[in-house]
Amino acid sequence: MGITIHFEGRLAGEVAFHNLINTAKEFARTRGWGIESVELEEVALQRVRGEKDWDYTGPIRGVVLYPHIDCEPVRLEFDRDFYVQSFTKTQFAGVQTHLDVVQLLRAIKPLFQNLNVEDEGEY
Repeated sequence: MGITIHFEGRLAGEVAFHNLINTAKEFARTRGWGIESVELEEVALQRVRGEKDWDYTGPIRGVVLYPHIDCEPVRLEFDRDFYVQSFTKTQFAGVQTHLDVVQLLRAIKPLFQNLNVEDEGEY
């Protein structure tokens, strides 16, 4: 098991979505992270609520950030209701990368109606 940051929440709406994309891209650019915009018509996302599967099928849009070669991507992929549920394993990328991902989540948190973060590194 690696050190992982789990996150889920719902954005406040369309304006918050665009602000999040701009904030996340600028955050990534200043750190030299890779950036990939995402907009797909039909995707199946595996989700869990409590201990039950709660999968989503439909359109998604957002951005995927690549903080480090040894870190899983940060997937900010939102469904039609502006909901995101994802995780990023940072164990092999080092403490600074882990801290940067946590800092990103703190930077975008005000754009959410609610954002729940579970940081196994406890930062």
